[in-house]
Amino acid sequence: MTAAEAAEKAHQEWIRSRGGGADAAPDAGQPSDQRKGGSDDAPCASDADCTLTRIAQGSCCATLCSPRAVTKTSAAEIEKRGAECRGCVEPLCRDPGRIDAVCRSGRCVAQPAASRE
Repeated sequence: MTAAEAAEKAHQEWIRSRGGGADAAPDAGQPSDQRKGGSDDAPCASDADCTLTRIAQGSCCATLCSPRAVTKTSAAEIEKRGAECRGCVEPLCRDPGRIDAVCRSGRCVAQPAASRE
């Protein structure tokens, strides 16, 4: 289990233990393609089409310590859902270093940024 998966599991347990209600349901407000496991990291044509988010797919809370790459179109939808999310637990994370979102083979991917020295 990755740290992101553990954080999401802990968050879901926290919601259940406090009776999160309908507005805290993991699928609330998500586009149907994302509820079904659709991709939010494609398509992209250039690095300018990609950005980073700390919100895991299928969630509305920023629970990822290392951000993931998504398309800018998806990021707008994700951030909108995140603004409406209630009861989020902020994870304690180490600084992941500088990460860039780049387009590779039509998909946005996160990669460590090149050193500027």
